Amino acid sequence: MTAKEYLQQAFYIDRKINLNLQKVEEMKRALYGKAVSYTNNGIKNATKANNMECVVMRVLEYEEQINSEIDKLVDLRIQIEAVISKLTNEQQKEVLTRRYLLYQKWEQIAVEMGITFQWAHILHKRALKNIRIPATVDCN
Repeated sequence: MTAKEYLQQAFYIDRKINLNLQKVEEMKRALYGKAVSYTNNGIKNATKANNMECVVMRVLEYEEQINSEIDKLVDLRIQIEAVISKLTNEQQKEVLTRRYLLYQKWEQIAVEMGITFQWAHILHKRALKNIRIPATVDCN
């Protein structure tokens, strides 16, 4: 795994979490308005109630998976921050922090650091060469 791939892991996990959160919200919206139906004689339709229960259980299971991914993301971000903090060049640290922990675009990094777009890329390239990936990296 390259230094860049290592640092990008947090971004991809974060994106996956956000996508899954959107899915859960859509599932919840689909549940609203659905109610237990009754037959003509006032008896509850057990099949529809059971289906609703199954859907609610699936949503809860999905939310548990998302929470697990969030825990993984927090741990990874702490690791990445520790790796970045070991660099000696402050500008290189800032570029990597902005790019891989704040998920900023190159243009935003350059403007906020008061440097050119090209210099941001040069600092990034140099920083990646100086990154030391921990030996015990969990790839997923």
